[in-house]
Amino acid sequence: MRNPFKIQYGILACILLLAACKKDTPDIPKGDDRDIRVLKVQYLGHDYSENFVFDPPSPMYTKECTYNYDSEGRLSHIENDDILRVQVEYGHGQITVTNEVEQDSQKAFYWENSIISYRNNKIENILIATPYWEFPSFPSGPSIDNVSISRASDGRLNSVMLERSPNAPVPSTILFFELATDILSYNDNGLPNKLETPLFYWSDPDYYTADFTFQYNEAEDVPMKLKRLVNEELLFSNRYGITNFDLLYIDSTRNFSQLGEGNWLISFGLPQYYILEEKSTYLVSKRTTTFYKGGVNEGLDPDGSKEFFKTKVEDFPYIHDAKAKTLEIAGLKIWYEFVE
Repeated sequence: MRNPFKIQYGILACILLLAACKKDTPDIPKGDDRDIRVLKVQYLGHDYSENFVFDPPSPMYTKECTYNYDSEGRLSHIENDDILRVQVEYGHGQITVTNEVEQDSQKAFYWENSIISYRNNKIENILIATPYWEFPSFPSGPSIDNVSISRASDGRLNSVMLERSPNAPVPSTILFFELATDILSYNDNGLPNKLETPLFYWSDPDYYTADFTFQYNEAEDVPMKLKRLVNEELLFSNRYGITNFDLLYIDSTRNFSQLGEGNWLISFGLPQYYILEEKSTYLVSKRTTTFYKGGVNEGLDPDGSKEFFKTKVEDFPYIHDAKAKTLEIAGLKIWYEFVE
């Protein structure tokens, strides 16, 4: 008959051996909602040309944004390929992010700075400034446009809409036209599954609308607040200003980034603040876009009619390395750390 004590010691040894094997695997519990800080983002982008409206897009290559924080852990500035890109200042209930590298340049015609107002870390309002224009065909003076954030009584986001200044110069009217996100419905997990936005194609005189539907994966291994940052970008809800000039080009036909991508440049540096919600359990995995001609609003299309144009389906598989603390999704590679 076997010695029961030897059997027990054998079982204990196996348990200890299994535990030792797991030491190199980070313990990321399901639903991890610890605070995070984004350190760096790599993405594909273009070089800047002062005549980028007229010049053909330059070749795309891997570019890098780094996020720098002050002694209090707050975002202080953002560097784009080692060039100072954005400077950040803090006031009472407000954050001002300034387009540093593009000041005194025509490159800044689409974004000069944003003033972000918040309460209890929830973004309530954003003022977006576009710079002076001194051409005879455009009104002179800056444009201060208001991004209005509407929420239901239960706190759910209804819309993020740009309210343009009546004195807005023509470029603001055109390039910021797409900054509108109207959420039509939510899924059972409390995340948007259908929204719409108006569009404008620079090289096309027609106006467009687009309906979006979304699918999600739970992505249990990804920290919840990192998922929220990515969801805000893919759902077009982080309207801090079209800040990343690399993404203004969308293709060789000079159609600009009409969906307003690239707002992650700011929002990823402010993970403690939010527009969509404080936490996200699920991560966007698919986006289906149905484009229509017409139907923008009553002022542009009185009868509200629209004509089907095309459908685009985008899958967003992700790669998360919990040990290296990196997340790759939607053409971005994100380095992050936990803030204890």
